Amino acid sequence: MKKIILISILLISGLVTNAQCNDELVERAKSRMTNDEVLLKEFKIELKEADISSPAPVAKFSQKFEKNKKYRLRIISDKEKYNAEGIIKIFEGNRYLGTNHDVSSGKTYPYCDFKCSGSGDYKLLITFKDGKAGCAVVVVSYLGVWSKQ
Repeated sequence: MKKIILISILLISGLVTNAQCNDELVERAKSRMTNDEVLLKEFKIELKEADISSPAPVAKFSQKFEKNKKYRLRIISDKEKYNAEGIIKIFEGNRYLGTNHDVSSGKTYPYCDFKCSGSGDYKLLITFKDGKAGCAVVVVSYLGVWSKQ
């Protein structure tokens, strides 16, 4: 009986910790949205660290975008619990369209803007820099016609 109680406590505490990480990040991401942004969707990501025997883990999501509309993909990483920066990559089929990470400078930006050239399903791939373990939230928003960006 004591083992069952102990296991239950450990499982519940693990779930609560995970929920706090994600829920806090969602609120932080939403608070950084501008008046021009309309929230469409949020994705929660938690990945383990890469090791020698396996490549860096990747979270994959599908998102519908409409032609001639501008979108913002904002990522907020939990840098307190994990020392990792989240990287978003956008693909249309196998065609790479953009990222929030500049490989030449090594700089990772908190968001990337994307103007859709054709309506359809797009792939979002999220990893953490250098294959580190991490927790993050990606918020997808539509940038309204009134946006100056």
